[in-house]
Amino acid sequence: MDNPVTFSDITLLNTLATCANMTTDEVFKDFKIMANKKILENHKYEIYYSESEKSWRTYLPDETKPNKRRPVKRKSKENLEKEIIRFYIEKQKAENRQNVTLEELYAEWLLYKRDYTSVKAKTIQEYVSEWNRFFKDTELVKMKIGEIKPMEVRMQKRIFIHQCTLFQRSYKRPAVHA
Repeated sequence: MDNPVTFSDITLLNTLATCANMTTDEVFKDFKIMANKKILENHKYEIYYSESEKSWRTYLPDETKPNKRRPVKRKSKENLEKEIIRFYIEKQKAENRQNVTLEELYAEWLLYKRDYTSVKAKTIQEYVSEWNRFFKDTELVKMKIGEIKPMEVRMQKRIFIHQCTLFQRSYKRPAVHA
């Protein structure tokens, strides 16, 4: 998945939509087909049919295996291709999540709480107040989620307690609920 869908791909789809009077749903369907095709083109292992097993086979990258790959087989080529696409999409989502900072994740979470849950405006204000009090402008919020280790969290807790004259009982009080 080294070559993601480019701006020119999107421009081409927009042009096609305009010229062919396609609906938005059709454009998104074509976009998804193009993205899936690109994933399959960039898949580095051969896709082949095994007569002895009567199934389609390939490999997917797997850092936990000795050869850094794992075998995958399906009865139909279509199902194997779906598995390949699913694997690379999930891998990309995981990589994207690892590269997000705590600050970005908080902003996303706050919007989610506001738009998709039944919390009141006052609760959102309390969340923002707690964030500003304890996290805003700290090194922890600038770190990528994948880089945050338990030791950094413990150290930040000690800084909170020391700098904010935070009592242990108010730190234990769950101010933010998931």
